[in-house]
Amino acid sequence: MVWLDIELHLDHYISGIWENLCRKAVPRLEINGKTFNPASRWWGAGADRKPMEIDVLAESTDKSTLLVGEVKWSETVNGDELENLLEQKCRNFPLSHDKMMVKALFLKKKIVLRDANIHVLAPDDIVAVSV
Repeated sequence: MVWLDIELHLDHYISGIWENLCRKAVPRLEINGKTFNPASRWWGAGADRKPMEIDVLAESTDKSTLLVGEVKWSETVNGDELENLLEQKCRNFPLSHDKMMVKALFLKKKIVLRDANIHVLAPDDIVAVSV
């Protein structure tokens, strides 16, 4: 009984841990030739004044770029939906101050996206820089 309950909710438990691991790995990642300062989660009003959340936000060490990431831990994800969500969050982020934005999805499994400019990172990528 206990195992069945755990199994039903395992992805929910792991998702919070996965999000923290992704943020902790950011300073050891290099994306588009950029390295980043420690990442955090961001909540606030978007440019449209509606509440929004960004799972992973970090400034590059040279202060020219922001890493904006969405984190999902699920067997199945809708790539088109995630691309649109991330694009919308980048356009609506009020504190970009004309910085370049690097977009990333941190997922349980790698997927292929229409937009080659969105980086997809999976557990192997995070573990490789966390060791």
